[in-house]
Amino acid sequence: MTQDFFMSSKMFDELRKEISKIKVISCLIQKDSKKIFEYYKNPKAKTNLQKINSCTKSFTSALVGICWDKGLLDVHTPISEYFSDILIKEQDYRKQKITIEHLLTMSAGFDWPEFEEWNYFSPMIYSPDIVKFILKRELKTNPGEKMNYNSGCTHLLGAIIQQVVGNKVDDFAQEVLFSPLGITEYKWYEIQGQSLTADGLRLKADDMIKLGTLYLN
Repeated sequence: MTQDFFMSSKMFDELRKEISKIKVISCLIQKDSKKIFEYYKNPKAKTNLQKINSCTKSFTSALVGICWDKGLLDVHTPISEYFSDILIKEQDYRKQKITIEHLLTMSAGFDWPEFEEWNYFSPMIYSPDIVKFILKRELKTNPGEKMNYNSGCTHLLGAIIQQVVGNKVDDFAQEVLFSPLGITEYKWYEIQGQSLTADGLRLKADDMIKLGTLYLN
């Protein structure tokens, strides 16, 4: 496929036609730092904040990286440093070896059937203490041994960020990530006094592409 074909209006017309048939709210394509295609289901889709679900995790991991760069944490640090009141009571000594890196790579080892019996939705959201719910899950594998999709890991990252910065995650994000990227409108839902760092962020599609550009650069 030549570059001329890739950039052709005919191809974009076909793309627009096809995605209009399915449940796509918005679609943006950027090349060489310039948007070359925009599709919105309706005018409101361009201006409204959209629920980005687990894409929230990418913003959370970026904030962890910023904390690391600022010397506020080290990804090799065991999470027992932040949740000692809970983990000190756990009999499985392996939990003491779980690090921030294991949370980032979802390799902490917890028995977490998010894509199995839980059917893509973790019951942690209904727990009176979400952090405790996550940390008290049994370990199915040793930390670092195997990746298993775990939204609980990302929620723990949010709790750690909040501890090390001494502020709510969304306020920290506004200061060190959103504002520098020119993201002025967003909504980050909270639960139990903490931002839902696994799936609670709402953004405009035009602002989502800014994070992609950041990493591309």
